This record gives sequence, C-alpha cells and structure tokens, in this order.
Amino acid sequence: MEYIPKYLFEFNDYESADFEYIDKDKYLKLVEIYKGVDDSLNQILLAIRNIEEEYAYSSIPEYGKISLEYIDEILAILEKNNIQPPDPQLIAFSKFSERDGWGEPFDGTKLSIVLKG
Repeated sequence: MEYIPKYLFEFNDYESADFEYIDKDKYLKLVEIYKGVDDSLNQILLAIRNIEEEYAYSSIPEYGKISLEYIDEILAILEKNNIQPPDPQLIAFSKFSERDGWGEPFDGTKLSIVLKG
C-alpha cells in the first residue's frame, strides 16, 4: 500500500509518515516518479491491491470471479491510454488449478516495461 500514490501523497514529507517498507531515499524517488502522473496509475495500483486483498490468506473460489472486475478496470485504463497489456501467454505456465488458485510463483520483472529496462 505504501507504494500507491494515493497513500504516499497523504503525507507532506517522509518524517510525517510511519512507513514500514519505504526508506527516505525510496520515498523521495517515488515522489519524483509520481509527480505529474495522472490518476490512472493510482487506479491501476489500487485495483491490483484490491485483487490481492480480496483473496489474501485464502484459496481463490470460482476462478477468482471478483478479480475479473478489477482486471477489466485495469484493461480499460490501459486501452484509454493506448498501452498494450502484457501477453497472457507469458504467465500461462502458472495455472489457476495450482496452489489453491494462486498458481506458481514467478519473477514478473520480464512483464514490466519499467523494471526490465
């Protein structure tokens, strides 16, 4: 949650917040990265967080039906901003039928246009 702009910008400075996972250098970098970014990034990150929270500490029933609403929201934002979503085949090896719906863990760096840079 600390990485989501909505939460990060609730505070005027690093010292005002009680971050658990973000040190001051990371805070300053995130503020710089997020400065001037419209609310689309915030909406996408909140939707991802909502998916995680929906099924945290449980198995995922009904093929994660609820998460599909959040995914549709993310896809609509990407389409509106002319951003191609990642190819689902890149994670096809991680099946819903494995690990109570969570699939096999993997390093998602190769899916990120930011991180793989």
